[in-house]
Amino acid sequence: MKTSGTNLEHARAHNRRVIIEAIRLHGELTRAELARLTALTSQTVSNIVAELEQAELLTSRQPRKQGRGQPAIPVTLNPASAFSIGIHLDHQTLLIVLVDLTGEIHFRRLIMVQKLQPDATLVRIAEVLAEIKQQTGPRWQKVLGIGVVMPGPFGVEGISSMGPTTLHGWEDVDIAARLAEMSETAGHAGE
Repeated sequence: MKTSGTNLEHARAHNRRVIIEAIRLHGELTRAELARLTALTSQTVSNIVAELEQAELLTSRQPRKQGRGQPAIPVTLNPASAFSIGIHLDHQTLLIVLVDLTGEIHFRRLIMVQKLQPDATLVRIAEVLAEIKQQTGPRWQKVLGIGVVMPGPFGVEGISSMGPTTLHGWEDVDIAARLAEMSETAGHAGE
C-alpha cells in the first residue's frame, strides 16, 4: 500500500501563491472575495493576508461601505515590495527589464547585437545589472531573482542543441550560476 502525505509548509506556500495570483488577476479584493475566488476558508485567507501584509507584499486599501456590519477592507499587491529582472537573449537582441510585483516595468534596456557570444554578452549583462543596482539604490535588496529566456534546448539528453534557432557557444554555459555571481541574487534559466 502506498501512502502519501502533505507537507504543511508546502501547502501554506502554495496557498500564499494562490492568494497573490488571485489579487494579481482581479485587482484589489476583500478577504471574503478572496475566500470565494480561491475556495480557501475565511480563516485561512485571513491568516495568509495577515502574513503577506506583515511581509509588505500586500497593502490594505480604503474600507468599502456595504450594507450592515463592518466595512470590508480590500487588499492589493504592494508594487514596491518586490522586483525581478528578466533577461531575453536572442540572435540579434539582448533585452533586460526590471519589473515590480504587479508587472510594471521600471527599467528597460534593449541592446542590438551582432553575435551573442557568451563572455562578451555576460560582461554586457553585468554592466546593465550594475546600472540597475545603482539606479534602484536600496530597492536592489528587494530584487528576488533573475529569469532568463533564450533559445535552446541545453543539456537535454537525446536532443541536439544545434539548429537554426540555437545560440551557438552557449551549450556549456551555466548562465544561472554566472548571473548569481554577478548580481548576488538568484538566477533561473527557464525554457
